[in-house]
Amino acid sequence: MRHLVLALLGCLSASLFGACSLTIDEEALVGPNLNCSEVEKQCTVAGQAECVELNNPDFGCSGEGCAPCYLNKATATCGPPDGDCIIAACIGSWENCDRLDTNGCEVDLNTDPEHCGGCDDACPARAHAEIRCGSARCYIRVCDPGHGDCNEQITDGCETNLLTSEAHCGDCETPCAGQCVDGVCES
Repeated sequence: MRHLVLALLGCLSASLFGACSLTIDEEALVGPNLNCSEVEKQCTVAGQAECVELNNPDFGCSGEGCAPCYLNKATATCGPPDGDCIIAACIGSWENCDRLDTNGCEVDLNTDPEHCGGCDDACPARAHAEIRCGSARCYIRVCDPGHGDCNEQITDGCETNLLTSEAHCGDCETPCAGQCVDGVCES
């Protein structure tokens, strides 16, 4: 390659003052034609031309090109009938919820509230709560102002009005012997 660059630079400077011709040995650039079988193609492997199987995802899944199959968060394989790159398996907690191979495994089931623990498992809305997904489980991230999740159960959200609850006045587990007004206990 260095010789080609030097030849091109020499030809460029010579062309400023006259004609130039350059001969390129194509075999030196792309390697010899190996006459691979009909189920193989020629690709460069570790700097040398070799015949590789058409269904090897490390070199693409068709007769054209040698670029490897890459699918987001997935192990790729070559699928029938046209040798397309398809998902062999998703990596870790990632899943192919939209069933499209082209974008790989697009959903993290550990953190996506629309697909929490499973593709069809959305975290439902809960009263006065912001719901999130962590470790493939729905949880209450934060309660709306003035509300609390005093029973620590996600099913009813942030069920307690901390501004008026005598059992939880201003905060969970803060009882009030009198009346709770705007989260302050008045005896």
